[in-house]
Amino acid sequence: MCRLVKGKRKVGIFLPDELVEKIRDLIQQKYRSYGRGLLSYEFELMARHWVSLHTNTHTQKIETPNPTPRVALVFALVKKYLLDNFYF
Repeated sequence: MCRLVKGKRKVGIFLPDELVEKIRDLIQQKYRSYGRGLLSYEFELMARHWVSLHTNTHTQKIETPNPTPRVALVFALVKKYLLDNFYF
C-alpha cells in the first residue's frame, strides 16, 4: 500500500534501467547514503528546475529534505565493521 503525502500526487514514469541506476548512484554519492524519499526529492528538484527553465518564474521555494541523523550514519558504520570482521 502506498503512503500518501498531503499536497503531493503519485506519478508513474518509465525510465531506462541504466539511467535509474546512475541516478541512484549519484544520490548515494551526494548524500553518502541512499535513504527513503531521496529519489523522489531529486526528481522533484529536477522537475522544478526544468519548469523554471521553460518559464519566467525563478522564485519557487525549494525545501531541503531532513538530513540523515548522525546516529544512523554511525549505526551503518558499526554494522559494516561487524559484517566485515565477524561474518563470512
